[in-house]
Amino acid sequence: MTAAKAELIPDRGAAASDDQFFRSRSFLEAEGTTHTLRIESESTQLLAPLKVREIPGTAERDAVSPYGFPGLAIRGSALDPKEVDFSATGLVSVFIRHALGPSPLTDAS
Repeated sequence: MTAAKAELIPDRGAAASDDQFFRSRSFLEAEGTTHTLRIESESTQLLAPLKVREIPGTAERDAVSPYGFPGLAIRGSALDPKEVDFSATGLVSVFIRHALGPSPLTDAS
């Protein structure tokens, strides 16, 4: 049973931006951010700016967070990534740089 759902928002990272330098609109624009990854459950919302790209030679897409370690903005508590349904994103992989504090996506086992 999934406790959270993930979605990609084609907003150039606007939903994940704020006043911090590495989350600022100007920084995200300079880094070529294309989307926001939003993960939501009843008690948690996680937001991450991402650069989504086509994987050459395939019909697949993957994503990476911009340099500068903006990571995931968290409202609520940490989530176990096994409890997140990522299927609606259409991504085959996501690499999120997160350097400040504990990860909001933490294996509970």
